Amino acid sequence: TQVIQRSSEFLRFLVSEELLAVEDIQKILSCARKGDSETKQAIFKVISDIVIHFKEPQSKFLINYILSLPKEQIDVEILELLCDIIKYSTKNKESISEVANFLWELCTDETQRELAEITLPKFSDLLKSWDLREIRGNYINLSVELLKTSKAIKACLRIIEKVLESYQKKETQMDPYSQSD
Repeated sequence: TQVIQRSSEFLRFLVSEELLAVEDIQKILSCARKGDSETKQAIFKVISDIVIHFKEPQSKFLINYILSLPKEQIDVEILELLCDIIKYSTKNKESISEVANFLWELCTDETQRELAEITLPKFSDLLKSWDLREIRGNYINLSVELLKTSKAIKACLRIIEKVLESYQKKETQMDPYSQSD
């Protein structure tokens, strides 16, 4: 794993010089699948470190790769990588929406409670982002619909709370009477 960690600088150089193709990323991910959990963790950490330099095709490939993984293979490192891609490397609204829907599904999946617990804070943070401002209300509506059926109560209430908090903060920041001198 030390070799993998040291390769971060080299991979960052390749990405910045636009020499790291999607095929190369496929090979790196293939190594992650074959390795033990420590190797996999190191590979995803390196990818997270360089994702800020990715161009749209690389980001789109990585998003599609992660979204196609079985739920059993999703863990904290993969979720962090996915959120890093959305935060730093893509502004494609379709990709951002796909990731938000994916995280929504994970958060509200009562059959995978542990995964839902680790996904919920990441999804809540993503909902507060500027890129999702247009579709935040959709997740409030989806949460209310789930609450009506008594499913994923904790996740739905937390999602509603985070979305409403994000609106409140923005209104307060814009209100000249609530700003302190």
